[in-house]
Amino acid sequence: MSEKTVYTSYVFVGLITILLIFYLGISVSSGFSVEGAIYIESDGVPRIVLNGTVERSLEKIPLPAKPLPASVALYVNGELIAPIVVNNSVVISSSPGSEFSISYIPETNIQDGIVMFTYFSDFESYIYVDKNIVLLSLPTNILDSSYIDNTLVIKFKGGYDIQYAVKEGVTTPPPEVDGTNLMDILPILVIVLGGAGIASLLLLRRRGKSNTEEIIEEFIDETDRAILDVLKEKGGELYQSEIMRILGIPKTTLWRHLRRLEVLGYVEIKKEYKRNRVILKRHYSS
Repeated sequence: MSEKTVYTSYVFVGLITILLIFYLGISVSSGFSVEGAIYIESDGVPRIVLNGTVERSLEKIPLPAKPLPASVALYVNGELIAPIVVNNSVVISSSPGSEFSISYIPETNIQDGIVMFTYFSDFESYIYVDKNIVLLSLPTNILDSSYIDNTLVIKFKGGYDIQYAVKEGVTTPPPEVDGTNLMDILPILVIVLGGAGIASLLLLRRRGKSNTEEIIEEFIDETDRAILDVLKEKGGELYQSEIMRILGIPKTTLWRHLRRLEVLGYVEIKKEYKRNRVILKRHYSS
């Protein structure tokens, strides 16, 4: 059987499943067990993974955060199948006892360099935070926490308004404050001060040339600075393709740097038809 025939069969099964849900009124709300995980890696892009087992032949798995539809991937018993996403839930049609894995990127908001999205579930979940991410909020119901290979792992249950900032692109060690490396104490600051305290610390970068601002600027590299320089020279706005042509940076490399600069609050990226307009929000001060 060809791959095209197999895919067509899955799509047909999916359509039949949707008809069963909406026209026959099948209840599919609670016949499954699941565990959730949030991964925030060094590039700042969050990824949510749900692993579990279905107990009935037709299940509706609610997603704990609103997904980017094109990013949803579904595996059943280790086999990739076409996902059916209905009202922020994934519908699975399979034999009872089948194991599933759902992976996707959630929708996020970015304000002043802070990435935000809401996660809510009734099941236990974990968040894995890379060492180059500054976590600005904590779950209200923490069950456990630890470090695994320099990755912060928090086990929690219930709702979580996630906020964080990206600290990637470090080419030199961050400066020390009173003999202590700031990156070494950031996880402690998150626990002691809470999200509001760390957010206030980061927002000090707006107040002139402070030590905090110097630390923030250690996290942009020479390529980031070149992008900011050309934006400033050209009046504060350019299309992504224009920056690529002027600086001679490969498309994927340029996008990675632009995404970092957006998260850190230096630029804003606006989608215009099939082009990205990059707007300078602030220039580095050193």
